[in-house]
Amino acid sequence: DERRSLQREALLVIELMQGLHYSDRPFNDLGSPELLDRFLEALDREHLMMTAPDVKFIHHRFDRDLKPVYLFKGDLHPAFEIYDLFAARALARCAWVDQRLQQPLDFTSDAKVTVDRRKAAWPDSIEEADVLWDRRLRLEVIREILNGRDQAGAVAEVRRQYAEARKQIADIDPLVVRERFLNTLLEIFDPHSGYFSRDSAQQFEVMMAGAVVGIGVDLRSI
Repeated sequence: DERRSLQREALLVIELMQGLHYSDRPFNDLGSPELLDRFLEALDREHLMMTAPDVKFIHHRFDRDLKPVYLFKGDLHPAFEIYDLFAARALARCAWVDQRLQQPLDFTSDAKVTVDRRKAAWPDSIEEADVLWDRRLRLEVIREILNGRDQAGAVAEVRRQYAEARKQIADIDPLVVRERFLNTLLEIFDPHSGYFSRDSAQQFEVMMAGAVVGIGVDLRSI
C-alpha cells in the first residue's frame, strides 16, 4: 500500500509539472543523465564519498531506463538504489575517519587542500579519496585548534562530528530520500520550483507561523 501511494504521488508530481506549471515545459525535455548528476550532487556535494567508477556505474545502470522504465510509472526505485550506494560509501568513510583519527596526524605537510570541491572531479579510486580525506581531516582538526581546543580536544571533536554524521546517515527516513529526489527533479525543471513532503510542509508552516516578511521586517511573538 505504501509503495502504491508513493507511485501515485510521483506520477502526480510529473503530471502537475507538465499540465499546470507556468513554463509549460514537456517532461520529455529533461535528460536522465542530467537528473542523475544533479541527484548525485545533492547527495555528495563535495565529491568525497563516491568515486568516478561509482558515478559511471550509476549512469550505465539508469541513463536509458530512468524515465521510460521507472519515472513514467511513478517508480522511484532508482533514487533509493542510488542512495543506498551513497550511504554504503558514506558509512564506510565515516568508519575510516574514526580509525584514521586514532592515529597521529602530520601537520608539517605543505599539501594543498581544496576547500570547496563542488566543481572538482570525482576521485578515480578509493585510494585517491583516502588521500583527499587525509588532507581534509588535518584541515578540520586545525580549524578546531584555531577555535581554542588543544590537539587532543580538536581530534575528539572531529571524531564526534563524524560519529553523529554516521548516525544520521544510518537513520535517514526513506521519505527524505524521496523528497530529495523529487526536489532535484523539480529544480531541473525550474530552479524556482521545489517539492515539500507532508512533514516538510508542516514544518515550514510552523516556521512561518507568526512571521511577516516582505520589506525586511520579521515580526514574531515573544
